[in-house]
Amino acid sequence: MITKTKICHITTGHIAFDNRIFHKECKTLAASGEFDVALIAQHDNGGTIDGVRLLAISKSRGLLWKLTVTVAEALVKAVRHKADVYHFHDPEFIIAALVLGAVTGGKVIYDVHEDYEKQTRYRDDMPWWLTRAAAFLFKKIEKTVPRFFYGVMTATEDILQNFSFHKRAICIKNYPVVSYFNDRPQKLKSGNGQFNAVYIGGINKERGIFEMVRSLAAVDRKIKLTVYGRFESESCRKKIEATEGCEKVKFAGWKQHHEVVGNLSRFDAGLVCLHVKPNFLTSLPVKMFEYMAAGLPVVASNFPLWRQIIEKSGCGICVDPYDPMDIAHALEFLASNPEAASQMGQRGRRAIAEQYSWEGEKKKMLNFYRGIPLVNVSANTEKKVSIGSDLAHGGSDNDKAG
Repeated sequence: MITKTKICHITTGHIAFDNRIFHKECKTLAASGEFDVALIAQHDNGGTIDGVRLLAISKSRGLLWKLTVTVAEALVKAVRHKADVYHFHDPEFIIAALVLGAVTGGKVIYDVHEDYEKQTRYRDDMPWWLTRAAAFLFKKIEKTVPRFFYGVMTATEDILQNFSFHKRAICIKNYPVVSYFNDRPQKLKSGNGQFNAVYIGGINKERGIFEMVRSLAAVDRKIKLTVYGRFESESCRKKIEATEGCEKVKFAGWKQHHEVVGNLSRFDAGLVCLHVKPNFLTSLPVKMFEYMAAGLPVVASNFPLWRQIIEKSGCGICVDPYDPMDIAHALEFLASNPEAASQMGQRGRRAIAEQYSWEGEKKKMLNFYRGIPLVNVSANTEKKVSIGSDLAHGGSDNDKAG
């Protein structure tokens, strides 16, 4: 009997059922049938879901707790699991990952979701000198420590350039799983002339919430916005509620991913109007691609990379994210031209199927894993059986845990 390669994903900062970590990477590895997959994450209970064994750690009680207790608890649990490969997802775990590799002898992979150096350097909630110092320190760490890891995975090509020194760095983009959207019903028109837009994500100033809300005050038509996500703070919530146009917004709160995906087909357009921040300019926002996969025309910030994607596929309208009137004009055009909006949505779906799907990215990830020379840590013997080269089919992508 062939022993499956033991893979242990680790996250100290994301939810257990994170879209990239659980629903894409972990479930893909488990569905291939080649790997024994576990995930260490903050959750109330452990168990096995969709072939992935969840190893629960206690929930964080704040930033300091996460940087110390959460990291330490995840490290201990990872050592005890005795995996062949440890795949971690958070920058605060980077030093612990170095210790983990040294103690267990397992291969370590660093999955970089964001450009953390840029993200830190341009924060506006800290003194400038502190952000510069923290960004400088983190850049040094990220240029040094990953040299001791087996590999690096990044979510964008831009982030990949930061790890050009590593011979086993690869970009695995966070594109949507097409099968999640294939069986969604077509939107039923209400017949009352109302146009419903949607925004998914964090609710704060940098992500353009105030401009999106103000744009609704500037439109003449019956246009409403539904927002899925958490407020950054209570003070942010109060400011938004006092903003003109807020009476046309429904704040639906944070929902599990499968609930949001299941509701997207009800809407007429998707908004992603982030402000100009260095880490946003080269990002590939999951929400934008999920709008496209659901057949919604996109109203997005006019960043060069985003404009290139949207204009090439013809799936939406780019706007100045600081100008509520520009956003309003885009919404009014889509509401006034339902046939043009429908064609944009259809072109977006086609672009996802042909170019921007997880189905293509997972093949790269599986091949990366299949190329790892593995040692069975628990048995302390070299594995003699090579992992097959045929691409495995994914499991039940529509059966989502959260």
